[in-house]
Amino acid sequence: FSIIVPIYNSEKYLKDCVNSILNQNFKSFQIILVDDGSTDNSPSICDELKKIHKEKIEVIHKKNEGQLASRMQGLKIASGDYIYYVDSDDTIEPNLLSDIYDVIKNNSIDVILFKFRYIDENGNLKRNSKTLLKSGLVNKEIIFDSITKSYDLYSLCTKIFKKSLFEEVYFSEYYYFIKNGEDLFQSLPALYKANSFYYINKAYYNYRENSLSISRQYNIRRIKSLIYVFLRLNYYLTKLNYNTYDFKRNFFSFCFDILFKELSKYFIFCKNKDYRKDLMLLHSIIIKNKYCLPHINLSFFKKFGILLFIYKHWTLLHIYYFFIYIFYTCGIKKLKDRFLHKGE
Repeated sequence: FSIIVPIYNSEKYLKDCVNSILNQNFKSFQIILVDDGSTDNSPSICDELKKIHKEKIEVIHKKNEGQLASRMQGLKIASGDYIYYVDSDDTIEPNLLSDIYDVIKNNSIDVILFKFRYIDENGNLKRNSKTLLKSGLVNKEIIFDSITKSYDLYSLCTKIFKKSLFEEVYFSEYYYFIKNGEDLFQSLPALYKANSFYYINKAYYNYRENSLSISRQYNIRRIKSLIYVFLRLNYYLTKLNYNTYDFKRNFFSFCFDILFKELSKYFIFCKNKDYRKDLMLLHSIIIKNKYCLPHINLSFFKKFGILLFIYKHWTLLHIYYFFIYIFYTCGIKKLKDRFLHKGE
């Protein structure tokens, strides 16, 4: 196994992450630490770990370009037959590689998938990801169908790939802007090329819900990234002949439901006053792909918000999401209190 760890300003959790890999029961692995231009003590921690574990760890220092570029850089020096990506503020369970090896040693499996756990910033368990599949061999159609229904199969950290699947897969610098959904964006070509899949219904990966992580920064790039990811997913679904009306309706409804939620977060949390310029850029991308609009099947409440966006009613849209924010932060709580304490 080659385990690639993209790193950017992860000094707080980096040692815990690397130690969880070093403590694996199965010892045939290579760790590649890719420092993506960190400005904290992460680069020196990488060099320190390299000195202590010369036989296991390789270190790459590069300019800041994002996770997608870092993962590609690590792939260039990977020597393992299988590739695994671990984020630098997360950890893995000690039996992960040994259990995966038991699956692949007697079978030629291209992709192995498994569950993950959500942990808090102190490492305490919060909840497990959903069980989406049955343990054992899974066909490609079920994998792609599950991707269109849940976020829980998006992460690269829940998949181990045969290295050959990434051969001739190249991402130009144009796509380095993708900061939300880049896991799925990168994995789709490999999933498409793969012929055999195996799912293990166990949680081996501990995903730290870090309030300061990049994924919690709300800006227009976050939404634009997701749209490009969904367009790429639609491209591969089309190549797989997923063309039935019911499937398209489910897929595009899933995408637009996520878009609705992301727009809500953008209006609530984004501090950029020049939001109309941002929205015009986003609108130009959506409108080029308006063929998908007839397929959405959402509640009138959500569809109304999407239509306000499509027809560029920016002022009404801002008011609309403001009332959504008030409703969810105040209205629902008051309703719960009223019903919960009704008999008191």
